[in-house]
Amino acid sequence: LPKAVALQFDGRYSVMAHDVGEKRGGRLLHFPMQADLSGRFGLSDAVSLVATVGYRGQARASNQTLGVGAAQPAGGSLFISREHYLMWRPEAMGAYVRVGRFFAPFGLRLAEHYTYVRRDSGYNLLEESYNLSGGWVESTWELHLTAFGPDFLRGIGADETGGTALYEQRVGDASALGLSVRAATRSDRNRYTGGVFGKTYFESAKTLFQTELNLTHNIYGKVAAQSFTAYAGLTFFPGTGLWLTPFVERSQTSIAVRNSAMNAGGAQINWFPYPHFEVVLLGRAQIPAAKASSTTSKTAMTGMAFLHYYL
Repeated sequence: LPKAVALQFDGRYSVMAHDVGEKRGGRLLHFPMQADLSGRFGLSDAVSLVATVGYRGQARASNQTLGVGAAQPAGGSLFISREHYLMWRPEAMGAYVRVGRFFAPFGLRLAEHYTYVRRDSGYNLLEESYNLSGGWVESTWELHLTAFGPDFLRGIGADETGGTALYEQRVGDASALGLSVRAATRSDRNRYTGGVFGKTYFESAKTLFQTELNLTHNIYGKVAAQSFTAYAGLTFFPGTGLWLTPFVERSQTSIAVRNSAMNAGGAQINWFPYPHFEVVLLGRAQIPAAKASSTTSKTAMTGMAFLHYYL
């Protein structure tokens, strides 16, 4: 390919077992999880265009509204471009500006969308917003400022308007600490989030530690409530091409209301047996805080395996 063109393909097929305590028991599903073609096109030494186009599949079909935050039926939107943006970045270090659809920088920017710090903060599947973003990146620190709005082309995903800011400071050669803030509004809610995050790599143990904590002030008309999300995970690298990540999480919809939290824990294995192939195994349990005082609150168990091919 010409030097100014870079192409990438990601394809995933998934098998999932999910049990939320229903009378019919757990369900076994299998479906194509991802089929994305991405490209970067250098328009000049400083300006580039990046776009991703993919097939929008879904694990289950429904003609009914599934509630706020739930993935809606694909309908006529079987193809989606979750990212497309124009970027000005003259050097690897220094200033940049980009405009288009992508996730506004916030927190750890974990790849796993199911984590509470992503799912409950406006960063779930297909919630990429349209943004005007800029910042400055150096070897020891980085700053990102973003103004965002909803998907005005297809009405899929993000439905908030607002802004984010992220600052990250490197500490030594293997650690970083950061601060994130986010303000977002929509017709029925305003929410203001502040959070801290950190990560450090222990070379002797070949272990990466990551954590993120966010506090959100939610305003629903004249009613206000504070919610909380947290994540902590250790990633071990026992051998070439093998990662093992145990993690714990917490999401509390109102810190003033007892038993309004959900705790989660699990582990993920990432294995790269051959170039371009990845196998992922995930086990996760979500336990309501009310479980100890109620016979109706059930632990939700999820097991997932998928094969990822990337080129």
